[in-house]
Parts: sequence; structure tokens; C-alpha cells
Amino acid sequence: MDEDIKQAVRQEMIQNFNSLNDEEKELLRANKGTAYTRVLRKLLPQGILDGLSSGEPQGIATARRGLGTR
Repeated sequence: MDEDIKQAVRQEMIQNFNSLNDEEKELLRANKGTAYTRVLRKLLPQGILDGLSSGEPQGIATARRGLGTR
């Protein structure tokens, strides 16, 4: 796939994500790492999602480990 096309698709995906409301963005974040997102990664052309992230879910506390637990 041509690099210009990859960049154009990535930019459109970023714009589309930014146009989602907060509830829709959180839905994507909450499904990170699930079977659903793994299938989407197989469906989309290689290189499109590289380096893109919707961030971590906002309402889920992460377990503290190591020295941060003190």
C-alpha cells in the first residue's frame, strides 16, 4: 500500500475518532485488547493502525505495583 494512501486513511481515522462523543470514545477504549479489536486489526490493512491509540479507559483504575503501592 502506498505511504500517501496510508497517511490519508490514518488522518481520516483520527478525524473520525475525534468527532465521536465521549461515550463512543470510551466504548472503544473499554474494548482495547478484546477479541473484537484483534479481529479489526486483522481486517484493516497492515500499517494503518500502527502507532494509533485511543488511550486508556477513563473509568478504570489500574492496580498500583512496586514502590507506587506505598
